[in-house]
Amino acid sequence: MKSFALILLTAFTSSLYGQNISFSTGLEKTAAGTELNVASGYLTKNNWSLGVFHQTKIMNTQTEQIDTRLGSNWYGLYINAPLANSKKINVLFQLRTGISEEKFIIVVPAVETHINFSKLVSVSLGTSLRYTYPAFSIKAHVYPFKLRKR
Repeated sequence: MKSFALILLTAFTSSLYGQNISFSTGLEKTAAGTELNVASGYLTKNNWSLGVFHQTKIMNTQTEQIDTRLGSNWYGLYINAPLANSKKINVLFQLRTGISEEKFIIVVPAVETHINFSKLVSVSLGTSLRYTYPAFSIKAHVYPFKLRKR
């Protein structure tokens, strides 16, 4: 039984070595206001990534009225494709597509610049096209299983 547990632990550790899961959170300033974004996804060795996200509008209830015409909650899938890679800075093209207010399908192209502080943490600055206007974002990314070399 002990040998089976040891073999299972070794297999799990070696399979985990090849996996890179990312978690991120950040803010995006759009024409409709500020939105909070949380995301999680899989990152490949070549910096391609695929994942899910949820984004919701941050409301100041004292000064803002809830406008149901503007999407205040949306979620979906994202894919990142690398445009330029280095050890400290990565530039990515991002495409997010999702469902807003259970009615509308939204597709948002973006460009993000990731600044790597370590193998486990990075910060990104991005720009996208939302509501036919430019939007700007800042995000913090954590890679808890990033065991490979950059």
